[in-house]
Parts: sequence; C-alpha cells; structure tokens
Amino acid sequence: MTVKSPTPAEGGGARDVSGGSAGRTVNLGGGLIVPYPEPTSPAATKIGKANLRTGTKPEVELRSALHRAGLRFRKDLLIQVAGIRVRPDVVFTRRKVAVFVDGCFWHGCPDHQHLPKSNQDYWIPKLRANSSETGEWMPLCGQRVGSSCGRGSTSP
Repeated sequence: MTVKSPTPAEGGGARDVSGGSAGRTVNLGGGLIVPYPEPTSPAATKIGKANLRTGTKPEVELRSALHRAGLRFRKDLLIQVAGIRVRPDVVFTRRKVAVFVDGCFWHGCPDHQHLPKSNQDYWIPKLRANSSETGEWMPLCGQRVGSSCGRGSTSP
C-alpha cells in the first residue's frame, strides 16, 4: 500500500477526481493522499450510490426518540475546527455534545466490520482516518462525543 503526501512544489493536495484517467488520487485530509477507488463492478457502483450519508434507519430512530423525550438538537451540523471538518449526526449545541451514529463498517467494529477485498489502498487509510478523526477534533473545540454503531452499543 502506497500513501503519498506531495509537497506544494509537487502540486500539493489531491488531483481532480472528476476525470476518467488512471492515477487519480483522493485527499482524505491531514495530508493523506490515496489512490481513487475505481469501482470493480456495476454492482459495487450500485451499492456505493445507495449508501446514505445521512438519514439512515438507526439515525432516524435515535433522533425520533430524542425528540419524543423533549430534547432539541441540530442534525448533520458542519463543525470546522483547526482545519478539521466533521458532520456529527446529532449535535446538542448548548451542551457541546456530538453524537455519531455509524455502522460497524465505518467505525471499525471488531466484531462486525468486514474490510473490502478490492481497493484496499483506498479503504484501509480511509477507515483509519474516519476512526481517528473524532479523537483529533474533539479536544480542539471542547465537545464531548458519543457514538453508536446501530447495534445498541455506545461509547462515551
């Protein structure tokens, strides 16, 4: 697996990923540049497009329960601190509490996550970046965080 971080003299940052040329890269943030993942089949493309960024069943169930309990919150709120951008699923702004509702795939659940067999040069650093992302930005803005994998477990 090769992960490169070009210097500004080398064109720094990610190249445009909108074209169809080989050798494209994606900037995962924090200077982490990885190869752009090419779909391995039409089925992989269909699955990837069907995955929702927000509004998943566990997320909606949590938000509904919180609302029924009289709690008010912001959903999918963009938080930018020290160059790090995150979008927690539920944010209690007054209490400075952020909640992420992630599937086992995204947060690296040791019991349920199955790493993709294709495009591992992309997925392994991407999933590592996702799991370390929360630990990086939370101390910077004084937020507390909780996460749920949708299987009933949570971690403060």
